[in-house]
Amino acid sequence: MTAMVKAGAAGLFAANRLNAGRKLIDADPTLCKALKEPVDALWTSMTGLAGKFRKGEVNPADIDSVSTAIDGVKSDASEKADTTIKNRQAPGF
Repeated sequence: MTAMVKAGAAGLFAANRLNAGRKLIDADPTLCKALKEPVDALWTSMTGLAGKFRKGEVNPADIDSVSTAIDGVKSDASEKADTTIKNRQAPGF
């Protein structure tokens, strides 16, 4: 149960930061061209996963869809925005 609570809290934090990023992307025409579509796809995947999480219907394929959406953001950032998104470990974990 503790792991589920931690996962839920981490998901809420990630969704909050992703939403803040979406607002910044929408405000910048260059970022909008490169990242709007993959970030919106990630947002859709994450909100869908959150809904299934609340209903207790999460399965591995749902988690894989979010992972695929994250890979899409990384790929488009590299190809279209000429930048690299690096994986980082959260402090304290």
